[in-house]
Amino acid sequence: MRQPAFIDQSLFAGLAEKAAANPRGRQHHNFHAMEEPCHRMAVGLQPSTYIPPHRHVSADKAETLIALKGGFGLLIFDEQGAVTDKRVLQAGGDCLGVD
Repeated sequence: MRQPAFIDQSLFAGLAEKAAANPRGRQHHNFHAMEEPCHRMAVGLQPSTYIPPHRHVSADKAETLIALKGGFGLLIFDEQGAVTDKRVLQAGGDCLGVD
C-alpha cells in the first residue's frame, strides 16, 4: 500500500529551493510512477520561469492546473494560434485553477 504524500508548506519550500537552483526556474515533484496512466505532480515555479504553449492532442490526456501558493498567468489559444482567453491563476484569488 502506498503511503500518503502530503501537500504541505515543507513540500512548497523544497520545490521553491530546487526551482531557484534550476536554470529553467521550475521543479516537479511527482506523486505518480511513470507507468501510471494518470500523472499527478506539484510544480514549483520561480517568477522568471516560462512554460511555452503546448497541448495534449491525445483523447486520453488532460491537464488541471491549480495555484496552491502564489500565482501565474495562463493563455488559451485556438487552433490558429490566436489567444482566446487569458487569466491570472492566484491562490486564494478569484480564479485559482483551470481544467
